[in-house]
Amino acid sequence: MPSAATAVGAEPVRSQPQPKVLPASAVRYLVEPVLTYPRASQDLGESGTVVLKVLVDELGRPKEVEVAKSSGHARLDQQAMQAMRRARFQPHIEDGAARPVWVMAPQTFTLEDQ
Repeated sequence: MPSAATAVGAEPVRSQPQPKVLPASAVRYLVEPVLTYPRASQDLGESGTVVLKVLVDELGRPKEVEVAKSSGHARLDQQAMQAMRRARFQPHIEDGAARPVWVMAPQTFTLEDQ
């Protein structure tokens, strides 16, 4: 028995194309993520860069935020993810329409800045 997708006259199911992955330099923040250095991390001398993979929707909002590369410190990684969820991006325009994209966004915690 043929499935609905293969029935005579049925339209093939078209999947949405996967969002492109862009470097942070290819997008612009409207509201930058504001990193707050966790006090415990400061006291322990923790620093580093976490690279976040952020799915930015058509309106420029972060829909998904995940750690692509850890800073080596869970507290810093968590704080970077929280800050990124509050960020806003200029929507990515392709072929005249806003499209979702993945952005690789490094966030650096440096003790010298404190």
